[in-house]
Amino acid sequence: ILETTADHIIACDRYGRRVKLPVGYATLALPLDYPVTNMADWRKVRQHYEFSEDRFTPGWEETARQHLAAGRVVSVSIPGGFDELRELMGDAEACMAFLSQPELVDDVLGTIADTAYRVLDRVSAAVRVDQLMVHEDFAGKSGPLIGPRQMRRFIVPYYRRAWDLLASRGARLFWIDSDGDIAPILPDLIDGGINVIFPVEPVGRMDMVQLRQEYGTQLAFIGGL
Repeated sequence: ILETTADHIIACDRYGRRVKLPVGYATLALPLDYPVTNMADWRKVRQHYEFSEDRFTPGWEETARQHLAAGRVVSVSIPGGFDELRELMGDAEACMAFLSQPELVDDVLGTIADTAYRVLDRVSAAVRVDQLMVHEDFAGKSGPLIGPRQMRRFIVPYYRRAWDLLASRGARLFWIDSDGDIAPILPDLIDGGINVIFPVEPVGRMDMVQLRQEYGTQLAFIGGL
């Protein structure tokens, strides 16, 4: 915590951003700055995304096997291809980076993908993984913040790196968490391996019945409330 007043709290979060939280009526802090604007900035923080043995909690394998023995679903997750970029850069700069700094986006997603692959390779070799999850929240009522061309160029290859590995070892579900209208990029999400979508927001113009008619059993749905 850097500053506290009667109206707000200003703090430093885990990304190194200064964030502002209004007191009494908000639960999500608003970032006041971001750590990455260009490749030089990214290189300063990239080590936090690289592979390390410290990513494995002692006893993780036995814990996973206990869950398997109890009949529970074993889930793993990867950072969102758009979501992690927006946390580092902000929404507007992240959207622009796909067009103006593609080499930066390639390096960010490539670094994360390499780390995810090495971690998931070891995990899925030791225990059966049932589902892969990714959080994006990259859409609103008017549609997604990222278009089909950017999906195909950047996000689909990122997803497939993790999903192809896990699917080859028995994983069946790959679900995405995104609010809003993601219908314009659903074909690309499916190409990336996605087969479950959540929360399927009616307020975001997502019609579960229409989607089932269009995509059949290619997609399962959670939500629709």
